[in-house]
Amino acid sequence: MSTEKRPIDQVDTEHEVGASPKSLSTEATKDVPHATATPTAAPAAAESPLSSPAGMVVGQLIQPGRRPKKQKVIDIPPVPTRPGQCHFYVKGKGRYCKLRAKLTNKYCGEHSMLEGADGVDSPTSPSLSSTAADASAKDQPVRKRVPCPLDPSHTVWVDDLDSHTARCNARPRTSAAHVQDINLTLPEPAEPILAQDMLSKLSPAELLALVTKVEALCDKYLPPIRTMILDHPVMDERKKSIKNIKHAHQQASLLGHMARLGLLSEPRACFIEFGAGRGELSRYLKEAMEDRGLANFVLVDRMAVRNKFDSYIAGIDQVPVKSYVSRRWMDIKDLKLAALQETQRAVGSIVPEDKGDKEDNSEKKTTTTDAANADAANAKNENTAPSLLSAKTRRPVVALSKHLCGGATDITLKCLVDYRDAFGDSDGNGHDDDGRNDEERAQAIRGILIALCCHHCCRHHMYPNQAFLEECGITERDFALITRMSSWGVSVNTTKTLGSEEVVEAKEGEAKKDTGLSASKGDEDGDDDEEEDEHGLVDTAAKDLESNISVLTFQRRVELGLRCKRLLDVGRVRYLEQHGFDAEVVYYTDPDTSLENLALMAVPKPSNQ
Repeated sequence: MSTEKRPIDQVDTEHEVGASPKSLSTEATKDVPHATATPTAAPAAAESPLSSPAGMVVGQLIQPGRRPKKQKVIDIPPVPTRPGQCHFYVKGKGRYCKLRAKLTNKYCGEHSMLEGADGVDSPTSPSLSSTAADASAKDQPVRKRVPCPLDPSHTVWVDDLDSHTARCNARPRTSAAHVQDINLTLPEPAEPILAQDMLSKLSPAELLALVTKVEALCDKYLPPIRTMILDHPVMDERKKSIKNIKHAHQQASLLGHMARLGLLSEPRACFIEFGAGRGELSRYLKEAMEDRGLANFVLVDRMAVRNKFDSYIAGIDQVPVKSYVSRRWMDIKDLKLAALQETQRAVGSIVPEDKGDKEDNSEKKTTTTDAANADAANAKNENTAPSLLSAKTRRPVVALSKHLCGGATDITLKCLVDYRDAFGDSDGNGHDDDGRNDEERAQAIRGILIALCCHHCCRHHMYPNQAFLEECGITERDFALITRMSSWGVSVNTTKTLGSEEVVEAKEGEAKKDTGLSASKGDEDGDDDEEEDEHGLVDTAAKDLESNISVLTFQRRVELGLRCKRLLDVGRVRYLEQHGFDAEVVYYTDPDTSLENLALMAVPKPSNQ
């Protein structure tokens, strides 16, 4: 939403060429209600904001000897007439603000500072009569909104300032599970390397030398990859109710792999969805495992999202069985899993530990506690010392994610491995000389399932397997170049030719889609027609290489980009294997469904169980 603090009807429109100052001020205002012509004797007042339901026309003076500006016409649609519609026009989105306004006001709370001095709409507004405005002015006290002191991008009522700062998403985190940069492998550099600029400055010989090095490493380290596209019946109805079913196919395959790995048969596990977004994958996981209130669902994401599935998981939206769900607003790099209260057996689940195994859960219709109340109690006691990291006191953790971008995957793996290595120790530091903790650690993390994506978002200081990079002779500079080249693997060639046209179109396309972040998703009713392929980037090599674009054909760039992705994945798989997991990457869906069609899967090694 735009943060501009003035009505859209105060938009400047340049005058016609050759018009005199007097004629401009007269002609520009004769058809606009409540307009005042600009006096010719006051050249300093070049503009006068005038209000019009359909737009704005403003006269401007022309200084002698200066060429007048090009005429600019802004076509603003009429103000919506439905009750509660905010009258603030968001220029960047080409529509009026969608936040609801009071029936007596013209603007929503976020734009309420644009109301009249009495805090209500003026009597001349087409949406509010003079009688209603007068009555509202008498009944409502004058309120003022100011920028939030924690995040100036939004505003808050002055009289509600204390209450707002206590619940604002930008408030400082005091949770025991929030430890700054705990999951970074190396300290964050002050000046990050810009691989795009470096690639564009490479000579053809330097570029080919880099390509040769990468291909040699791939020939040495890349293993064959299995294709296992599975399905799960819990997604059948979803596929029938929506038009764009690519996300449903991916979720069905991921749930099928969870069933194959035995991860759906952990009724009292703590299921943590990293980069959860709306929590859609956890929503169908609840149905797939037929949870009866025994499990804990934790949704970790650093950004606030709309249309969340939390209420469905919790059983509020007419779901027969309630489940415990907790949302953690934090960056994964700051998440200390050992201090997360939801991993404790005595915390969270709707059905208590001492009753869950004795009662017939298939007939249980109600719950003993409410998920929201339980989460509030956990937050109150969160700063207390965590219990012993033991299988007797902790739930088995199952980590999952659908498309976890680049560096987020790396810090998630380190978060999970650190939690596993600390298991079974009284001091929580992984110290054990007699090896008695192996069984405890095997039960700490029951499984990991992450659909990979956006390797070009990886960062050297986040990558967990620094030893693998040293073994390959990959420096920090090489790592930045390899991650940038990995974006070529999901490129879409719109021209099928080489040359200036390809460069121009690639630059235009990359400006729209170069982040690799997830697109917005539809609501529960299946309205996801706005979904797009969030991983199909217009050929980024055209911008990276510029004059060297002809050195590599488009097909070779795609193949090289895919191999760069797999090379980074090899280091991730080895990292998990070194810490007691059987891990592999698998093609879990076809490239027509998603260009990012690999998933990282890991379970404890059988020898450790």
